Amino acid sequence: MTKILLFRFEAEKIHYLECEINSWILSLWEKNKISLDNFESRWDKYNKIIEIIWDLQEKYSADIVSYQSPQKYRGVVKDEEWYANGAILELFSAQNNIHLEELTPQIVRKQLGTSAKDFKSDIEAEKLKLTSDFKITKSDKLIDGFIYVSLLKNILNK
Repeated sequence: MTKILLFRFEAEKIHYLECEINSWILSLWEKNKISLDNFESRWDKYNKIIEIIWDLQEKYSADIVSYQSPQKYRGVVKDEEWYANGAILELFSAQNNIHLEELTPQIVRKQLGTSAKDFKSDIEAEKLKLTSDFKITKSDKLIDGFIYVSLLKNILNK
């Protein structure tokens, strides 16, 4: 069994879900979001992010921490917060020796060793399956990351 914590950062929110892979079957356990509003300084906000990540890791004891990287939006000023929050997660994982899996279309496609055309159809098929099997919608902030985890479940469950 492999426990996975999946994160998606926005400027003022942390979306997360906890799932596990048991015998290559994916199960979704909890999905939630945490607000990062009302902090006087970035220092307070970043300390809160570390505290939140630590608390979630303690609660779920994840084997793998993963996050949806805003790769396609990098360079846009409004998304620098996402990048900073992702960097905090990278630092947290490195300091605590936790396996971190960045989830972008390019990284996942490369790990699967599939063509761009096949990858696109695999994503659509997996999206239909996951929205049918779990209480997660096509517009959910975590759907892309959950699809990537599901497509990688055979690779991640080692």
